[in-house]
Order: sequence, then C-alpha cells, then structure tokens
Amino acid sequence: MSTNTNSLKTQEPVSYWKLRGLLIVASLVIFIVSYQVGFNANLSPSEANSLIQDNTSYLSTLKSLPSLDSKVLRIFLDEYSVVLACNTPFLGPALSIYLAYASGTLDKAYMISGNVSSFQVDIPSYVNYIESFTLILATAEGLLLSYIYARKKKLTIAKQFQYYFSRHH
Repeated sequence: MSTNTNSLKTQEPVSYWKLRGLLIVASLVIFIVSYQVGFNANLSPSEANSLIQDNTSYLSTLKSLPSLDSKVLRIFLDEYSVVLACNTPFLGPALSIYLAYASGTLDKAYMISGNVSSFQVDIPSYVNYIESFTLILATAEGLLLSYIYARKKKLTIAKQFQYYFSRHH
C-alpha cells in the first residue's frame, strides 16, 4: 500500500481579497443588527441609570483631559486591545457581536435618560464612526482567520483519514 499523504490535490494560492470584501459587508450587517438588537432592548429607567452610572467614571476621565486630541487618543488607546481581540478566530467575531449589542444598549440608556454621552465630552461624531469602522474591519479579519483555520483543519483531517485508510485497507 502507498503511504503517500500528498495525494490530495494541491490548490493554487487563494486570493482572499474578494472574500475579505464580502466579510466586511457581512461584518457591517452583523454590527448593525447587533447594535439594533441592543438599542431595541427593553430597558427600565432604573436599568438605564445603572448602565449610565457604569459609564460615568470613564466619561469623567475623558472630560478631565485638556484637549480634543488627548481625548481622542485616550479613546483609541482604550479600544485597541478590544479591536485586536476581535481579530482572533472564532472568539473575535463573537466578541464584536457583544460589543455592538452593548453599544446599542448603552445608547438606548442615554436616550431614555435624555443625555447624549459623546456630547458630554465634546467628541466629534466622526470619532465614533472611525471606532465602529475599525471594529467592523477587525470582525471581518476575525471571520477570515476563522475560515482559513477551519479550511486548513479540514484539509489536515482529510489527509489523516486518507493516510489511515491507505494504511489499513
């Protein structure tokens, strides 16, 4: 019996740019849906106030910074580890779904209370858009890495089965 484990057809290198584009669109849809689910959550005024209280210390820290540049830098430094985590296979996309949901819920809490969080610290809306876009891109990369990992694992398992059956049958 042959012990050739390389008999599976090798493929040409795959360009993931088209897949990346599709995953960015999918991540955008996932982000919007998760955010809307969070925003449409039923919150009582007491639950809304509790969420706002949890966010108050962070807003106080941002308010105390002297300039817009330092506030924006602080936001991005606080978020970079979260965005990096969203790049991880399998766990990252799940984390980004939760983050979008939590953002929607927090925005709903501010709406119920009549406050607007970003205006309280004088942060332009484009900062929120950039932050959301980086999360969407990180989610797409996490989905891509999940796909690549699953595909390689599938090929490895297929090779192992082929080797096993070629040796024992």
